Amino acid sequence: HGVALALAFANAGMRVVGYDPLAGTATRQVFRDHALVADSLEEALRDASLVVVTTPDDCFRKLNPSDFLAGRDSVTVVDFWRTLSGNLENQKGIHYVPMGRFRDKASAEPALHALWAE
Repeated sequence: HGVALALAFANAGMRVVGYDPLAGTATRQVFRDHALVADSLEEALRDASLVVVTTPDDCFRKLNPSDFLAGRDSVTVVDFWRTLSGNLENQKGIHYVPMGRFRDKASAEPALHALWAE
């Protein structure tokens, strides 16, 4: 679960900036003083040295290497849905770490919407 992971990073002393197009308001309430919630994906990626993708939303799937690097020499991307493997594997400056298995978008969306409706 991305929120739990973000809170764990924040509690370990890391600066955390999160973004999820489905969970903005709900996430702000959970994070309170622990982490920031960006208004856009571009804002969340702006200064990131580590990016952790915990949802298969289309906005993440459409990202390319330049979106992650944005003038930096390197960035680590941990992708729990493997949605970026075609875009980021073997790209200079990107340490791509795929985790988990992505089945298909249709099976993931109802579960994600239900999670944030609680």
